[in-house]
Amino acid sequence: MLSKTANNIRQSRFFQFFLRIDYFDILGVVIVLGTSLVLHYWSKPLSASWFFHGESNAFTRLPLLGLFATASAVASILSTRFIAKQKALGNTISWINVVVAGVVDFFNGNVGAFLTYPISMVTNWLPTKTWSRYQRWDG
Repeated sequence: MLSKTANNIRQSRFFQFFLRIDYFDILGVVIVLGTSLVLHYWSKPLSASWFFHGESNAFTRLPLLGLFATASAVASILSTRFIAKQKALGNTISWINVVVAGVVDFFNGNVGAFLTYPISMVTNWLPTKTWSRYQRWDG
């Protein structure tokens, strides 16, 4: 059950205006993609990771780490926006993104990712379970 304040905010016309504008979804994606292109983060190869460090073959020279990290950032923005709009697609994207972000984080040197990302999985599962009880769910 939402608190009275949260319910008032959610029902305000100002807040609903920002929720419904799809241009903010597009703007977020453009900002992430533009930043990734300008900083050349998208081209980060697997060989730049601690896991494949020092290896040089056709596979490790592919920019998979940068591409997956960029895609994960885009997915994070979209899942947050869709969840705010109460769309089931937001939870689906979020579930996939937790796995991708965990792998990217692990390859970027966070060896504790295998401990922290299962917590993210649980925190994604809870809203999915709770929201499935409501008929207002837009799917």
